[in-house]
Amino acid sequence: MKYVWLPMVDSYHHRKLVYDDTSGSGLRILNEKGKVLPELQEILRIVADNDLIIASGHYPYAETSVVFEEAKRLGVKRMEAVHPAHIHSKTTIEQMKTYAKEGVNMMLSGLGTLCFPLHETGPVYAAQMISEVGADHFVFGSDFGQIHNPSHIVGMRWMIQMMLTYGVSKNDLTKIFKVNPAKHLGLLS
Repeated sequence: MKYVWLPMVDSYHHRKLVYDDTSGSGLRILNEKGKVLPELQEILRIVADNDLIIASGHYPYAETSVVFEEAKRLGVKRMEAVHPAHIHSKTTIEQMKTYAKEGVNMMLSGLGTLCFPLHETGPVYAAQMISEVGADHFVFGSDFGQIHNPSHIVGMRWMIQMMLTYGVSKNDLTKIFKVNPAKHLGLLS
């Protein structure tokens, strides 16, 4: 195991945005003062001690940036912002550039890019993210494989074809699909 994922569909933020849940239910990562919860600090220490990757989950930039800052302070070396352009994250390209400067990799999501082509996560925006932030800061994550979606392999092929169509170079795609993930996992230095 190399990844520790913060909550996705159980996040209070995901529930609010996707399910229109106004009850406030769901998991939080910050306390009422905007500080990382003590339980999450303990998880971040475990991540640091074991050279694991902390992945952001479905929270807004304002919260994940605080978590990543605390993670760095506690010695975490590998961090990933999960599909940053999606509705539950809404990370701007300028914020992605900040993540990149701080050593946070960003997931380029196949599901978001291919299943929501006219949405802000669509292929044109994905190509723009790569162009403006730089391919060195992205790792591909298919987000496919569910019963109602294509397999990971089909999704990956579609994604590569779509990115080539929108002007992303083969060299950049090799970084995003092969080199960066291997470095992110500690398989390459």
